Amino acid sequence: MANHVLPQSPQEHLKSMNILYLALLGGQLMMFVMLYFAFETPEEAGNDVSVAGGFDIITIAMIFFFVSAAGMSFFLYNKRKQEGQNLKSSLMEKLTHYRSSFILRLALLEGANLTMLLIYFFVSKNMIFLILFGLGIALFLMARPTVDRIVQDYQLSGSEQRELSPSHF
Repeated sequence: MANHVLPQSPQEHLKSMNILYLALLGGQLMMFVMLYFAFETPEEAGNDVSVAGGFDIITIAMIFFFVSAAGMSFFLYNKRKQEGQNLKSSLMEKLTHYRSSFILRLALLEGANLTMLLIYFFVSKNMIFLILFGLGIALFLMARPTVDRIVQDYQLSGSEQRELSPSHF
């Protein structure tokens, strides 16, 4: 039996993006909790918990990686946002464009966040990696898809805004 995909309404499109967003955020937080309880903390091991442990080559490379990934996520999103503002298509096509831009942004942020966790727990207990993970989660939280963000980023017309607004649920 063939699966047929039913066309989504704009509200369903936004709802599915929010579900994806929450799943990715939850996955990162679950990974942190699992790793935290699976490995002894630096305090338990008697290690220094400060960031003063030094900036070796791994630390410098990972800071550069994190800043690059976060910067690239915003650069690419803004570039695609400008493309989306020039679309003269339907609301659903604009939402599809937004979704692909949004997923690209989240993938870069999530990759940087998970890398910081893995480096902290498996390579170096330098707290700078947990601080960067916290910063990455903050950036991730700021990227949440909302009606206001889509309206502003894609400069939707009044009729498109009404079609997308939650009052249509």
